[in-house]
Amino acid sequence: MVKVKAICRKPDAAEVIAGPSSFTVERKDAEGRQNPCPWELLAASLASCVALTVAAVAAHKGINLSPFEVEVEMENFERGGRISITLRIKDELTEREKKILSNSAKYCEVSKFLEGPVEFKWIT
Repeated sequence: MVKVKAICRKPDAAEVIAGPSSFTVERKDAEGRQNPCPWELLAASLASCVALTVAAVAAHKGINLSPFEVEVEMENFERGGRISITLRIKDELTEREKKILSNSAKYCEVSKFLEGPVEFKWIT
């Protein structure tokens, strides 16, 4: 189980405590914003999960990868949205290796989780 806490003391920002780290998150429309917004953190979670999953699968399968990049673009609509994930890998890979790595990218834990339901609880 993962547990993160957000403490909101003003309308445009919240302090987030996640594991051993704490940081400020601001609304994406906050004037003079200097910290990430929730959408950027969600995209960062997905990008890092895909990167770590691809790296782990490559290591397990003996696929030698030099540093690579994962870029996530998210666009939200009134109902749902669109997510685009781009892998930039400089190495020459066989078609089989590309298929293995692209399949692993689709099944990172965050990607799978985004497809599931969300439960809200109110505690007063």
